[in-house]
Amino acid sequence: MSNTKHSPNPATDEEITVIPSTEYNSVKEAISDVAVVKPAILTPNQAMSTLELESMINRYIEETDKLKAQLKTQKDMYNAVFENDATFSQTQEKEKEIKKNTTALKQKLVKQPAAVDISNRMKDLKMEIKDVQDTLSGLAEQYEKVSGLSQITQDDGNILQIVKTYKVVKRHAEEA
Repeated sequence: MSNTKHSPNPATDEEITVIPSTEYNSVKEAISDVAVVKPAILTPNQAMSTLELESMINRYIEETDKLKAQLKTQKDMYNAVFENDATFSQTQEKEKEIKKNTTALKQKLVKQPAAVDISNRMKDLKMEIKDVQDTLSGLAEQYEKVSGLSQITQDDGNILQIVKTYKVVKRHAEEA
């Protein structure tokens, strides 16, 4: 990454690093979860430490890129061992043919009336289980609010913990 440029940020006189777009992806892959900490005022020792750390980070990024390239080369060579073996290729072709025949047979069996009936019953049971679980979740939430407890003791003595679960869903345009 010898093409990186350091220039002062006009708003704060701090140095900012400009990474050429051709190197952005390799930097992004090498550093996925880095927390940036902005010190208030750097002493000369801290500034030197910061420069040393930056230098070390850059060296490790370069080393990571080199190792990834070596790994890719080794992986390609490993895959070539299999691709260049006639017996392996023939076996793979037989496997593809068997999978094709199995898929065709499965599609035929799925259309039989008994299989269709069983499949529909399974779908109904899955929906019923989901409904019961949703009701149970609502009751557990209500129990926790009313009692202030986050545990329920079953008739057989087992203790169940009430666990809150959250999920994130994409908002629709009309909700925004």
